[in-house]
Amino acid sequence: VADYPPQRAAQITGAPAEQITEVAKLWGGAGAGIIYWGMGISQHTTGTDNARCLIAMCAITGNVGKPGSGLHPLRGQNNVQGASDVGLIPMFYPDYQQADDPGVRERFEHAWGVTGLDPDRGLTVTEIIGSILAGGVRGMYMLGENPFMSDPNINKVRKALSKLEFLVVQDIFFTETAEFADVILPATS
Repeated sequence: VADYPPQRAAQITGAPAEQITEVAKLWGGAGAGIIYWGMGISQHTTGTDNARCLIAMCAITGNVGKPGSGLHPLRGQNNVQGASDVGLIPMFYPDYQQADDPGVRERFEHAWGVTGLDPDRGLTVTEIIGSILAGGVRGMYMLGENPFMSDPNINKVRKALSKLEFLVVQDIFFTETAEFADVILPATS
């Protein structure tokens, strides 16, 4: 921190040194502090560093693990946070429980009244596109997702969706993805 006094930080950020000092005093003197951030922090060329800085800022000021403190990234499309909380991440069950942990898997099998939950992680959205092209995934039900807007390679998406044997799309809009659908279902917002 000594290498970056408010005057130096002002040169880098364009924010007035006085304002930087005022914000630092407010944050440092608060009994508890929470940082909420949106997609602009993480989906940037310096996204990882941005998030690390926010995490460090909370950690060095004691704003982690106590009431009224913490870090809260506000994630993007289609309620990503809620979907993640309930287990729609390929390597997790609900509440971010590791799917490859035998004890965790056993607890979920018991709670759900099933046996033989797959111990292997699932595929991410971009891995699904690759799997379609490799002949793995052959059919999909896509709800409120348009990979033409979210995937980094739309030409690959176009090839993959063309290769599917069956595609159901449910959305509130007629998206590019819907053009490839065998069945289109309405959705509500």
